[in-house]
Amino acid sequence: MEIHGNYYIETLSPVGTPGGFGFVEHVILYNLDHNKCGSYAKKTLSLDNFPPEYFEEVKERFKQEVLCQSLCKHKNIVPVYLCNLQAEKPWFIMDLAENDLASEIQTGKLTLSDKINIIKMVLEGVSFMHRQRDRILHRDIKPQNVLRFSDGTYKISDFGLIKKESLNGTSKALTKIGALPMGTKRYMAPEVLMSSGYSVQSDIYSLGMLMKDLSIEDNRIKQLIVKSTKMDKADRYTSVDDILSDLENIIGAGEL
Repeated sequence: MEIHGNYYIETLSPVGTPGGFGFVEHVILYNLDHNKCGSYAKKTLSLDNFPPEYFEEVKERFKQEVLCQSLCKHKNIVPVYLCNLQAEKPWFIMDLAENDLASEIQTGKLTLSDKINIIKMVLEGVSFMHRQRDRILHRDIKPQNVLRFSDGTYKISDFGLIKKESLNGTSKALTKIGALPMGTKRYMAPEVLMSSGYSVQSDIYSLGMLMKDLSIEDNRIKQLIVKSTKMDKADRYTSVDDILSDLENIIGAGEL
């Protein structure tokens, strides 16, 4: 059992499959009196998929992931509670999810109401990221990175590929890894696949593909998807808030 600060950490079992930057485990936290505090998820950095010359940058990216995710305090973003960025294998602890959206889509059990609520929650989380003083681009929006928790809330996770932009538009991405197109091809905007860079509109494209995965037959929702996934990013929504506004109008009109 590991001790960190005022807590003991007991590792139980892996959660899901290892990702490109780390692996997740189910852990239990105890206070110093050995009273159980609850079950959580612990993500630990892994360097297995990178050559040695990338190690320092991967560690810096992991640190950026933890700091950005911990600063994004929003009901639809997974919170960070504890971290150790000085450890030989840096890690952080967050809420333990019940499932991810990709698995839930596969069950075919989501109702239309469920799907609309999920879209709204994901849009609100990404909108919050984009509205930060140094805008945060997620760059890996997909159903696997949207988690469901016991209270029915869906939250955005996995900030491993995030990119920060300052108010003057300059990028704070890291050099070696940050220069490469990253993410899952299905959810990557055409301009990203052509190495033309990431933007708010590339995240919007990913959101459109996520909405498409939900297979909603309503033509008004389909129009949101079409506008979000236009080939030319200039033809897409200007902001996630604009998508939210159109979605609210659809909900308000009823007959969904």
